[in-house]
Amino acid sequence: MAAASTSAADGSKKMIILTTSDSVDMPVEREVAERSILIKNLLEDLGGEGTEPIPIPNVRRICALLYL
Repeated sequence: MAAASTSAADGSKKMIILTTSDSVDMPVEREVAERSILIKNLLEDLGGEGTEPIPIPNVRRICALLYL
C-alpha cells in the first residue's frame, strides 16, 4: 500500500502509512506521525514524500489507536 500525498493548497493533509507489528497498515497524517521524534527522524532520513509504509514493529494496532 502506498502513502497518499496531496498538496496543502487544496486543504488536504499529507498522509503516510504506518505498519504495526500485527501487520495492520494505518494511514496517518504526516504532521501527526511526526509528533514522534523517531518517526520524524526516519522520514527525514528517507527523504522525499515517503511512499513506502513505515514499520513500527513494537506497536500493535490497538496501541496505535490509543496514541494517534
